[in-house]
Amino acid sequence: MLEEAKVNANPRERHGEARMGASYRFNCSFPKSLNSAALGLFIGFSALKRVHVHYTTAHGEDAAVLTLGNPVMTFVPLQ
Repeated sequence: MLEEAKVNANPRERHGEARMGASYRFNCSFPKSLNSAALGLFIGFSALKRVHVHYTTAHGEDAAVLTLGNPVMTFVPLQ
């Protein structure tokens, strides 16, 4: 469930790319059952090339780079 959303309304252009920031906070009723999440932004925004995601779970903090060909982040620890 989405608890909070913040979007930086002032995108910055750098090296021919527009960059903007957003922060979303979700609450999961069954966090131990959550193995992955898919980002649907690529469907609605065809110019979007990649999204850098930083997330925190019960296993700690991690990051992922998502693309149209790889829109899924996995939360299962590899250890």
